[in-house]
Amino acid sequence: MHSVEMKKIILSLLFLPAIAFAINFWLGLITSGVMLVSIAIILQIHKLDRIFLGFLSLILIGYAFGGKGFAYLGIYPVFVGEVALSLGVISIIAYFLVGKTRFAPPPLGMPLSFLIGLGILRLIYDLPHYGIFALRDGVIWGYSLFAIVSFWALNNRMSIIEVPVWFAKWIPYFLLLTPIVFLVFRLKYQILPRWPWGPEGGVPILNPKGGDIAVHLSGIMAFLIVGLYQEKRQTLSIRNWIMWTLWLICFVMIGTTGRAAFLTVSFSLLMIGLFRSFRQWLKVIFVMGIVLIGMEAFDISFDVGIPRKISTEQIIDNIRSVFGETQSSNLEGSKRWRLRWWKTIISYTFYGNYFWTGKGFGINLADDDGFQVAADHSLRSPHNSHLTFLARMGVPGFFLWVILQLGFAGKLFYFYKKAKQKRMDVLANLNLWILIYWAAFMINGAFDVFLEGPQGGIWFWSVFGYGLALINYQNRLYRSNRVIKSNLALQNQIA
Repeated sequence: MHSVEMKKIILSLLFLPAIAFAINFWLGLITSGVMLVSIAIILQIHKLDRIFLGFLSLILIGYAFGGKGFAYLGIYPVFVGEVALSLGVISIIAYFLVGKTRFAPPPLGMPLSFLIGLGILRLIYDLPHYGIFALRDGVIWGYSLFAIVSFWALNNRMSIIEVPVWFAKWIPYFLLLTPIVFLVFRLKYQILPRWPWGPEGGVPILNPKGGDIAVHLSGIMAFLIVGLYQEKRQTLSIRNWIMWTLWLICFVMIGTTGRAAFLTVSFSLLMIGLFRSFRQWLKVIFVMGIVLIGMEAFDISFDVGIPRKISTEQIIDNIRSVFGETQSSNLEGSKRWRLRWWKTIISYTFYGNYFWTGKGFGINLADDDGFQVAADHSLRSPHNSHLTFLARMGVPGFFLWVILQLGFAGKLFYFYKKAKQKRMDVLANLNLWILIYWAAFMINGAFDVFLEGPQGGIWFWSVFGYGLALINYQNRLYRSNRVIKSNLALQNQIA
């Protein structure tokens, strides 16, 4: 932006607080605050994409460690996730207004636009009836805006390496601190400080969930196995063994909390096996086997304040509960309750009166469907994010959701195969990493209220946005003659 144009815009903004103060003191105060923020944005407009990505990185780390507890950071009803989304949207608008960029539609823009459009139409209808509850339930599609702003910011910077470089730096801290945070939450739940808002009399500032952690463990596992983690050769082997040991400690700890966490990691591991030789993931199997055999041989178990202990017996119970019945009344009761609710949703959508519209946003599905188990009625959606789309947006919304996800996975798989053919090893590994990470989100989302909350939804759509940027990069790359040069450049950047 030229300095003359910038001065004109800033001077014009200075008149607004004066006019506002003349009308009302509080209006003038609010306008002054907005003006200061606007001037700061204008002065730093060339850095907005970087500022947004930096802030998004911070809140993603917060969600990964603190879970639902971090999600309530803010002042009701505006929390840290809404602040991040607002910053992203403002960044796009500011860049567009000053002509610094033209917003290019992302890959899969059509099904994504249709999903958002249908969500907006349904929300417009439900908002007068349910108010803020409709907005709260509508985030299941509303968080998809993070995919758009993440895609824009990464595409605008013309870089796909920043994300894996950041992820590699984050891995050791996550593996080291997650067991500590998880144990503190489980053992000191009653005395943890709480946010004064939220269900159940306030949410603890630390509230991690086993299934959520399992998704990130799956992403880390894929990142390490496909070879994206780079270190100096003399330290790589030692670091790898240490990280795999820490990874396994995390897995054993959260794999006993429920079948969702166990299934998420197990499915991701099997998926890697389809794309990689057995030798490349033998290290995971070896360390896992040694630890589990040791726990069984010495009858090691830990009571962390929940009905399910950390033990090999609990892991075996989780496996049995997936493929059949188990003697654990806790697991079996949860399984039957879920299946009955899911059948009810399928019945009143595919075969009932809610085929086209679903029940909409704002209505408490647990209450309306007759499956409420929370004393304070805080449970609002079934323990299956995919069926939440079906229940709230009907068969058309569910169809758009499925088409979007299959299209995303299909594109990543296509470019993975193409990169392998072209010997673009880094790109092939990036495609495979995101594909497996995406699958982990899908699996955990099938067993929990996951994508409906910011700790799951914002993470998922941010990864989705990076995937779109990766797909778009490869679309441009293969139309040019820069394949070999690009592969060398990527290898140098990620090393």
